[in-house]
Amino acid sequence: MQEIIKEFEQRVKDVEQYLHFLKQVHKPQEECAYGEIDENLKRILRANAYIIIYNMVEYSIRYGILEIYQEMKLNKCTYSTIRQEIRDIWLNEHYRKIFKVSANWESARKTAAQLVEKAVNNVIISLDEEAIPISGNLDARQIRLICEAHGISYQTHPDAKGGVELLTVKKQRNSLAHGNISFSECGHKLGLEQLEKIKSEIVTFVRDILANIMDYIDKKKYERANVS
Repeated sequence: MQEIIKEFEQRVKDVEQYLHFLKQVHKPQEECAYGEIDENLKRILRANAYIIIYNMVEYSIRYGILEIYQEMKLNKCTYSTIRQEIRDIWLNEHYRKIFKVSANWESARKTAAQLVEKAVNNVIISLDEEAIPISGNLDARQIRLICEAHGISYQTHPDAKGGVELLTVKKQRNSLAHGNISFSECGHKLGLEQLEKIKSEIVTFVRDILANIMDYIDKKKYERANVS
């Protein structure tokens, strides 16, 4: 988990370096080290900050949860030793395979039988990123749902404001990614002070969530309460 946090902090530096660059290009022409910058280009550059910030968030949450799955595998956790929330996630992943529209009754029956056998015979639990509902839709609410689904605390510092700014970042990032809005249009009313506020609140929010995930891993909270 230390490596995940280390990479997160590097991505925080990436965001801060980009915001510093934005401040430089928005200086008066005579003070700007980059010379004259077209106003439309400035809008595009401001909008691009949404992409960089969202990238930082999605990486952190995705790999933080994957680290839990890796720890469970390393500790040879089985269905009988994991907490109920993780059992539910594991079962849901297998149910999705059983009830695929393309699956016929016989293949569904065999998959269900294999699922029961794995649970009964204490096969080591294996989960991957398909079990994490992200897909470009991470905002504070979705992160809290992911935490709740795993039994992870989602308490954060008051300065994070509950991660409310993540909703703005997610919406704008998705609009840009899907071509629903141009970068220049997105950045038109977006100010540098607003970007700095968004960055600060989101970094605090994600940093606290990662701390909660690390505590969850260190204390093996993915295990049942009565498992040593």
